[in-house]
Amino acid sequence: MAYTPKAHGITTPQTNFATRKLAYVVVDMNTDVETDFDQIDSLYQKAVQGIQQVAELYALGQPNGQLFTVVLSDDTLPYDNGQSVYDGGENSPLSRAIRETTGQGSAWAWNARLDGSNLNYD
Repeated sequence: MAYTPKAHGITTPQTNFATRKLAYVVVDMNTDVETDFDQIDSLYQKAVQGIQQVAELYALGQPNGQLFTVVLSDDTLPYDNGQSVYDGGENSPLSRAIRETTGQGSAWAWNARLDGSNLNYD
């Protein structure tokens, strides 16, 4: 197990548990994606296709209203300058990919952080 230096000389063990570093992203389509989400050519399906064009998808959450969550491989997730995993801000390249495949100009992808049972974003 590797150790990563932290502030004040404290070190913490770091591991990926035999998998890649994963990133949580909350997608806000700004319109209902839950209704008929499992139908061919649904807005949800198009959004997922847009995500798959730019990042490796590990897990996909069922939509709730206008929101859904995806888990992506962090090393395949595109970021603009100053953006990073867990920062809670918008992931602009991912938002653009979703907008282009869905035609939904007000769709947003937010970098998220899982803290206990809370998924923090925006």
